[in-house]
Amino acid sequence: MGKDIFISYSRKDSETANRICKALDRAKISYFIDWQGIGGAMEFPEILANAIIDCKLFLFLASNNSYESKFTKSEITFAFNEKPKNTILPYIIDDSKLPPAMRLVFSNITWRNINEHPIDTILINDLLSLLKDQNPPKEKKVNKPETKTIESGIELYNSRRFVEALPLLEVAANQNDAKSQYCLAVIYADGYGVKKDLSKALKWFRKSADQNYDKALFRMAKFYQSGDIVPQDDKAAFNLFLKAAKQGHFLSAYNLGLIYEKGLGVF
Repeated sequence: MGKDIFISYSRKDSETANRICKALDRAKISYFIDWQGIGGAMEFPEILANAIIDCKLFLFLASNNSYESKFTKSEITFAFNEKPKNTILPYIIDDSKLPPAMRLVFSNITWRNINEHPIDTILINDLLSLLKDQNPPKEKKVNKPETKTIESGIELYNSRRFVEALPLLEVAANQNDAKSQYCLAVIYADGYGVKKDLSKALKWFRKSADQNYDKALFRMAKFYQSGDIVPQDDKAAFNLFLKAAKQGHFLSAYNLGLIYEKGLGVF
């Protein structure tokens, strides 16, 4: 079962992170924190990825130390791609200033800081309130058969039951459901439960992106930016990032910020 909170932090800020954990313990809020540095065991370990996916809230301890940490950058990037923006909570623990790219990424998210939002009072109360919002009363749904197929496939995909999800996603993808097309593309791109097939992945990413699905636009932009699967095309990448960013896709906004920060200009 996922924890209430995933804490993303720099190990140089362990003292403050420990104070927050003790406050969470007193409030009986469960959390996941990497005290042992498992993030360094491999490029991006599955245990951290699953912990981020399964948590209810993602708490980023923002500081000069965390801005420089490659591991917190990976965690933030993954969280923005996998979780709703209202589950991500940046908490500034020093007097640092955000780098330009991060200011753009977090531009529509409410920041809190340790001076105005003390750990033991305001921060904990805010977390309890946000956790309550993550568990609204469930409403009974009456679905049409085709809607049930789409939702069932996506639900299995979100549960990482990829082999079971595959046939349902294929049906929904062929019915032109953009989200199912994207999920199907990810399965083929990453080889989840099937043999990796970049040709099929590209096909479904394109179809989903053609319907302006933000995550598919982002993946296609990254393909054009890297030139690994399609011929490199910085202009196409920029335009796709821009389309997705206008829909509120934060990773696309972040990449646009990097483009501007590096002075690559507008095409």
